[in-house]
Amino acid sequence: MSSKFTQFVLHLCKDKAKLDSFVKDPDSVLKDSELTYAEQTLLKTMDENLIRSAMGDEPHALMGTVLIFTAASTVTQR
Repeated sequence: MSSKFTQFVLHLCKDKAKLDSFVKDPDSVLKDSELTYAEQTLLKTMDENLIRSAMGDEPHALMGTVLIFTAASTVTQR
């Protein structure tokens, strides 16, 4: 995956409002992104293992996926 993909995921982790919006309505957040269709589709799966694999083994990338899925479970449990 592109570095844009990794940067987008990390940006979601830093911006709680955007992350909450993504969890509730991913299409509205992704429509203005520069991500490819494949990258957008991958994020919308919310499949932690696939996203981690796409981001590689860099520590900051792994932390990003942990934060996304923690936030996603928090939002869906409200």
